[in-house]
Amino acid sequence: LEPYGNGFLMGGNLTEQRTDLTSAIISQVDSRGRIVWEVSLDSSSVSAIKPVSDGVLVWGHRIALIDTAANLNNRIITSAQLFKLNASGTVVDQVLFRDIVNSERTADITGDALIVEGGRIIVTGSSKIGSNPTVSFSGELN
Repeated sequence: LEPYGNGFLMGGNLTEQRTDLTSAIISQVDSRGRIVWEVSLDSSSVSAIKPVSDGVLVWGHRIALIDTAANLNNRIITSAQLFKLNASGTVVDQVLFRDIVNSERTADITGDALIVEGGRIIVTGSSKIGSNPTVSFSGELN
């Protein structure tokens, strides 16, 4: 939940029981909680939302099911992602952070936190490649 205009931005995750897939739901509500706009980001999960001067940033991860993967650990993979929404909730940009180097092993990368300060965008997250331990990361985006 983040203050936004005369109301708030809300972010949450919705898992459908029949498909077991998660969608991120981002809503702008007025001061009484009435929905102004709402957007669903399919196969996604939201960890943080931040208003910026020309819209909203949504940080989290994308979830992909790979039915043909030989290794059971590679059936569900995640990639960190950053969405940019305009002031009316329309997606105007998306950046996906994933491992494209090694197709034999899947890297699970998640987006955990987002800070916007003085025009700087700082993200944190975690990644796990194969059976290696999970490691954290942080970085500044331009």
